[in-house]
Amino acid sequence: MWIDGALKKSLRYSPERRHQDISELVYELQHPNEKYLEVGFRPLADRDPLLFWKVVAGTLLLTQLLSLYFLL
Repeated sequence: MWIDGALKKSLRYSPERRHQDISELVYELQHPNEKYLEVGFRPLADRDPLLFWKVVAGTLLLTQLLSLYFLL
C-alpha cells in the first residue's frame, strides 16, 4: 500500500534517503505517491480470489477426511 511506502521511506537507515522535513511526510500521507501504489507482492486472495477459495475449500475437505479416517 502507498501508506507503507511513505512510512518505510521515513524510517530508512540512511538520512539522505529519508524525508528531509516532517511536512514532506505529511504531504505523502495526504497525497498518495504513484510509485508507492505499485505493489510488488499481492496476496493470492487479491490476485486470484477463485483459486484462493478453492485452496481453502480443498484444505478444509482434506482435514475433514483425515479426521474421519483417524476416528474410525
